[in-house]
Amino acid sequence: MKTISLSIEELIYSFYSEGLFEQGNSLKQMYFDAITDDQMDLLLQISCRTLLAKDFLVYENHKFELVPKLKHVIDTLNFSAKSLKASRHKEDGKEEAVSYHFTEKEFLQHSLLYDEQVHRFEFVEKEEMLIGLQQFFRIQREGDSYSQAVSSEELEGMLSYITENGRQFDPFEVKAELDPLYRVLEKTNGKLNTLLLFEFDEKKEPTVKDIILLTNDVEGNLMLLQENANYRLVKGSLVQLEDFVMERESPNSAKEKENV
Repeated sequence: MKTISLSIEELIYSFYSEGLFEQGNSLKQMYFDAITDDQMDLLLQISCRTLLAKDFLVYENHKFELVPKLKHVIDTLNFSAKSLKASRHKEDGKEEAVSYHFTEKEFLQHSLLYDEQVHRFEFVEKEEMLIGLQQFFRIQREGDSYSQAVSSEELEGMLSYITENGRQFDPFEVKAELDPLYRVLEKTNGKLNTLLLFEFDEKKEPTVKDIILLTNDVEGNLMLLQENANYRLVKGSLVQLEDFVMERESPNSAKEKENV
């Protein structure tokens, strides 16, 4: 089985099973803060049975243990030093997201389903991840030479005018070079999607190391690449995504448990 789907209770159980109580408790507080300890114990007992039914647990040495493929998922979630999180706006006004956690040879794709009650995991190669991100953000495979500097003030001015009903009053003046960006922002009510690169410290606290902003059209979206406090506007492409990932990829991006 290439894909592993876990309920939030099963994911908490899996962290506890590996002795990762801080990570399990963090999820418990996020999703089950209002329930009692007895109720949580019951949920964990049920999770043990459901994981057994899925063949994700084995009983060895007088205790239940995760099977290697699930153990690999939990280890990656805990010990990966970097991850990408892609988020986009849906037509119904909600957002959807997918994350990719770095390992030495591949990436763990992590999707949230059914209002985050189910977590789906799958190990993918770099090319699979890049194509997945290309489709997620609805960008082209090949880019072109289009490139334009955009200041933070220019971007904020366009977004403020569009989202704060400025269009009801005086027309907004935009440089000809930025007209493609303004037109798609106006069409999509100023919605911007994001690709975030996180790095984790020894305490597993995340820090945003880089970000790409993308427009939210149905196809052919534009990218805003961060340049210090400003941006560079380019045509969104698989090539740009690959450059973004490869520049930040490290052969030691995933820490092994024995070295932590």
